[in-house]
Amino acid sequence: MSNEISLVTLFQVQNVLMSIKDVGNTIKYLKSLPQLNIPVDHIFAGDIYIRQITIPKDSFLVGKLHRYKTADIMLTGKMLLYNGFGEVPSEIEAPLIFETPARKRKIGYALEETVWINCFPTTITDIKELEKQLYINEGDLECLQ
Repeated sequence: MSNEISLVTLFQVQNVLMSIKDVGNTIKYLKSLPQLNIPVDHIFAGDIYIRQITIPKDSFLVGKLHRYKTADIMLTGKMLLYNGFGEVPSEIEAPLIFETPARKRKIGYALEETVWINCFPTTITDIKELEKQLYINEGDLECLQ
């Protein structure tokens, strides 16, 4: 019985990801669902800032909108990942390292508990300042188009 539930859930998740035509509305919809508090581990190694999160199984995640390209490391787990307008969601599995271009927002669904890491070159160690430098706020989008 639980396999049937998993298949229905997976089918529904794929439908949500496949039907993304307007990322803004999809994000708005996902934000209307119950939200998880996912702790972030902040690590500084020389001039490298590393963010690490653990994404619980069966949860959606909307990535931050990055100003610059970033290195992504999927240390453990498996996800369905939507990586941009017009693309088909793909199943990805750890271990995996890839680069995400600037201004690209990812939406994912964790098929397994997943450890995700982003790495950024910077000398800034204040988290609030780093977030201003690295991420685009929703209100900043008009300025970038």
